[in-house]
Amino acid sequence: MTTTNGGPTQAAAQDLQPQLTVLSQYIKDFSFENPNAPQSLTGRQEQPQIGIQINVGANPLSDTDIEVMIKLEAKPRQGPLCCSGSNWNLPAYFAFGTYRKKA
Repeated sequence: MTTTNGGPTQAAAQDLQPQLTVLSQYIKDFSFENPNAPQSLTGRQEQPQIGIQINVGANPLSDTDIEVMIKLEAKPRQGPLCCSGSNWNLPAYFAFGTYRKKA
């Protein structure tokens, strides 16, 4: 096998394909709050303002494995009152590697 610039030849490089494997994903935490119930569910004069926040974080677990956490938060407000709220924590675990094409 010959190399160019210290790496494998073009044919050998094409045989190696990057691979991403989803190991698992699940709902870690889910909460819903409605502090002003049942008044917040009755006749509203105006539409609530809804704030949505999405955060994504990554945590390496090893050289090839990584945890990705998606955090979702929704908070509707009607004037000074908070109508309700929802929080989700959704982790997923991935493995990175290379896959050699079979000849």
